[in-house]
Amino acid sequence: MNLHGRVVCCGAVSQYEGPAGSPGPANVPTVLVTKRLAMQGFIVYDFAESFPTALADLEAWFPLAM
Repeated sequence: MNLHGRVVCCGAVSQYEGPAGSPGPANVPTVLVTKRLAMQGFIVYDFAESFPTALADLEAWFPLAM
């Protein structure tokens, strides 16, 4: 991660019912501080208005990946 980089917190919801100590990156707080990172969570509904455009883009890209 670059100095002053940005990190997205994604997938936390899937861990709500998981066991304590689920696997993941170690030393996250240390890396956040030493690299001066900004970490921001988001919820998919924050981008609901973009869904139609995103879906159209994904449908166009999908055949290209095959």
